[in-house]
Amino acid sequence: MNGKMKNDDDESLMETFSKGMFLIKLILKQYGIKFVRVKIDEENSDLVIGLKTRHLRDETEHRLPMTLLNGKSYYYYRRKYY
Repeated sequence: MNGKMKNDDDESLMETFSKGMFLIKLILKQYGIKFVRVKIDEENSDLVIGLKTRHLRDETEHRLPMTLLNGKSYYYYRRKYY
């Protein structure tokens, strides 16, 4: 019985994670960020946004506000799109 509950919790966690990653990608697209991949570095709990070239990285650093992906902004976009 505990194994089934654990699997349900894992599935729920993965669904929440998938929705969160989808929302992050949607926000980046709205800001015109041309990313290759988005992942979470589990060791540091950092969001890693992969870009193709160094030029895009430099351009993105200037275009992307530092507060874009904080908790307050995340919940704003979550209410807006879900």
